[in-house]
Amino acid sequence: MAYYPIHLWDNRSGKGVILTHWGAASRMEGVNEFFPKYNMTLNEDDVTLCFLPLSHIFDRGSCQFMALWQGACIAYADSPATLLDDMQKYNPTWINCIPRLYEKIYITFNEQMSASPRRKQIFDWALKVGYEALEYRKDSRGCYNMDPNFDLKSKLPFNLKLKYAIADKLFAKVRALFGSRYRFSFSASASIAPDLLRFYYALGIPVCEGYGLTESFNSCVLNPLTACKPGSIGIDSNGGIGRVAEDGELELSGAGIFVGYLNKPEENEAAFTADGWFRSGDLVQQDEDGYYRMVDRKKAIICLSIGKNVAPLKIEALFATSSVIEQVFIIGDERRYITALLVPNYGFFINLFEREGIPYDKSKLVYEDINGIEMCVEVGEDFISQPRLKELIENDVKASSAYLEEFESIKKYSILSHRFTEENGQLTPTQKTKKSVILKDYESLIESMYS
Repeated sequence: MAYYPIHLWDNRSGKGVILTHWGAASRMEGVNEFFPKYNMTLNEDDVTLCFLPLSHIFDRGSCQFMALWQGACIAYADSPATLLDDMQKYNPTWINCIPRLYEKIYITFNEQMSASPRRKQIFDWALKVGYEALEYRKDSRGCYNMDPNFDLKSKLPFNLKLKYAIADKLFAKVRALFGSRYRFSFSASASIAPDLLRFYYALGIPVCEGYGLTESFNSCVLNPLTACKPGSIGIDSNGGIGRVAEDGELELSGAGIFVGYLNKPEENEAAFTADGWFRSGDLVQQDEDGYYRMVDRKKAIICLSIGKNVAPLKIEALFATSSVIEQVFIIGDERRYITALLVPNYGFFINLFEREGIPYDKSKLVYEDINGIEMCVEVGEDFISQPRLKELIENDVKASSAYLEEFESIKKYSILSHRFTEENGQLTPTQKTKKSVILKDYESLIESMYS
């Protein structure tokens, strides 16, 4: 058997995933079959900008290997902190991005607009027009045609066409941040909020959400460029074949599937069904059009003591575009109700406190370099005790309840003075929270919310 040159290590369990030359080749051949159907063909004229870790299968497959397979050019960013500058420098046609970066761009953009009431008023008007025009990209299935060659203006009624022509001049300035040759980008590693996707679509920025694992050699489910459905991870793609088990678990076959875990015979047996399909460990729902919607990791589902099951992903997604809450960790296994650990957006509140003259102990602020960006990772207790901070966080938590069942809503929460980071062992390299570590680190605090 010809092994892939590098064993990629699965961040969920630290298992060596054995990938073969067949896995890589079959996945890329699947790309060659799938992409042309939806006007996503790549060739030697294309350029990708690589800025995510190549140790992770997402950028290894959707950036590096796809470029090599198609003869496209690869540009490597200096760091995530220089991403927007590098977009101008290298002018890529496609990029890979994780949801948190899309969220960061949105939040930063919103904050900049809010700094000027007049500018915000103009952009809010333009965005409203953009959402109206976006409906003319949508088909009967609720899918949006985000092909840059789609002639949207010809579809619009006369009055809307006039308004959109004005609004699109503003949108063009935003699109220019991505370079002049940008065609589309991929989003993976975690779910992206449907409203966030519609925001980018209204601006004319195509983002295709997909799904894959190390074990599937990258994306086996993807939203096609000409039929993007927000809220879904896409359809079977790139040679991948999926099916939904009776308990809702996504099972995978077809191109790219690994042959097993290195020196883990018992786990290999548990990883595959009797007829050879890989058990992904993810719970999904599939609609009549073949689009999958992610529910959550099977092991992540919270079982309350009152007999209800809760998907943390559903709750966390409600805070994805929050300006005031940076990180959310949901708790509730074998408990009566849901609680949460909340990490404020320290940068937002530092700026807010400065503008409003709210005093706090600046000597308690701790900064770290995270992926080339200097970020505040720790504040003092006086900082998180400020009434203004508590008020804004309480507003966001209350607002989330409107989208949740009573048993899913956050009943109590604690505000933390320290971010979850890789350095303190509470995040994986793909920025997912380590449940066992966080439960142990904040054991007494968690218990206090149930006492």
